Amino acid sequence: MEITLQQAVSDLQRVLEIVRSVAREVYATNADRHDPSHGDDNGTFAQLVWRNIANLSFQKLNQAGIPVRRVAGGAIEVTSGSWVVRIYKFPLTAPDKVRDKLEQLSWDASAARLRGAVLNSGPKDQLAFDQDPDWAESFAEAVRQGHVRIMHTGDPETGNCVIEVGLPRDNREGGSPWLDGTIEIHNDLQLSLPAPRSEEDLLVDLGGLPPGEASDRDGELPSETESDEDRPATGEAPKAPDHTDLEENDLPLRRRTEEKRDKRENTD
Repeated sequence: MEITLQQAVSDLQRVLEIVRSVAREVYATNADRHDPSHGDDNGTFAQLVWRNIANLSFQKLNQAGIPVRRVAGGAIEVTSGSWVVRIYKFPLTAPDKVRDKLEQLSWDASAARLRGAVLNSGPKDQLAFDQDPDWAESFAEAVRQGHVRIMHTGDPETGNCVIEVGLPRDNREGGSPWLDGTIEIHNDLQLSLPAPRSEEDLLVDLGGLPPGEASDRDGELPSETESDEDRPATGEAPKAPDHTDLEENDLPLRRRTEEKRDKRENTD
């Protein structure tokens, strides 16, 4: 089997559709009921979002006939064809820093997280006798599986979220935590960012181009802690999930819109 991100996204289309739909609804719903005056903060929001997404994804995937199981700590694992999928939350991050945060992840906090990254990073040349009817049963275990991570984070004030998909890579000795980068399957956090200035707009401001000659073209947008509650790789007692960090409290969050969720702008 070809272990590439493009192949994974193609093979897992139905799985990604279900998780994407669940995650978007969960973030929006929990933002609507998020109330700091009753003691809510980024940590309570993250915990609730993570559990809701795990529970509802488990339910929806089961209903769709897609093999899914609960693993240690309440996380879920999807097995679809030759792919193994786990869903993680990473910390609330400023919209323009999401890519940077994804590149700072490491997988060695638990055996389960690290296992998928190590297997993805292993030798690519394997015997593939599973295609030969005379050898399929004997060599079934030798067929390589690909491990996929669905990562998400979002804003408790707006319910906007970003969802990324990637193939974990063993980066204990450095380099990217992803084999082939990540693919964004949803992102309405970008609504909080101003549109980039076009070259024509800049020229007008600098007096180098009369306003009437500027085109009306819109500026184009540029093309952790995960809540994997797996047991640690060592024999130590499980650590409490780190759903937030101190820096999150410094983020400039936008206030929640007064409009109902079904009237919010849909960027898809």
